[in-house]
Amino acid sequence: AKGHDFSSVTLAAILTADSLLHLPDFRSAERTFSLITQTAGRSGRGERRGSVIVQSYMPEHPAIVAACRQDYEGFFEAEIMLRRALFYPPFATLFLLTCQHREEAAAQSLALAWRQKLEGKATTADGRNEVFGPLPSTIARMNDVYYYIVLLKTDKPDEWREWLRESGLLAAADVRLDVNPFRLF
Repeated sequence: AKGHDFSSVTLAAILTADSLLHLPDFRSAERTFSLITQTAGRSGRGERRGSVIVQSYMPEHPAIVAACRQDYEGFFEAEIMLRRALFYPPFATLFLLTCQHREEAAAQSLALAWRQKLEGKATTADGRNEVFGPLPSTIARMNDVYYYIVLLKTDKPDEWREWLRESGLLAAADVRLDVNPFRLF
């Protein structure tokens, strides 16, 4: 959908436009809106007028409605209010810990131990802090390695970066830290 400029294209069809909305990521609506508007923009770039067909099982979803109307400002206003209410970026910083081990129980135990450490720190840390998990990663097993995740949301990222550095997490071979990950799944 990105970067192509074919002047002879007069029809763009987006099938199951709502499929991204089912991914476990707070950016799912944003990605859906972006995909629809970018794909729709491929049609009618030449002298002939273009048409766009959007197929969806959730045609009333705000991201799909706004994309079909090309309503960037309306989508932004609704999305930013939702992110503020649910404490997601840009109102929070996300720290995603991915714990891995060849034995599932060990990966889960490691993630649980880190959750408990994070919760202990959260009780004394400044600001708003929320800890979630442990949960199996969306891809819970790959190459005979199991993955569990723990998510921290905070409005005091500098304090947490320092604490995580001192905690030894950054040196742990079996834990990966991703700050404001591009994808949560």
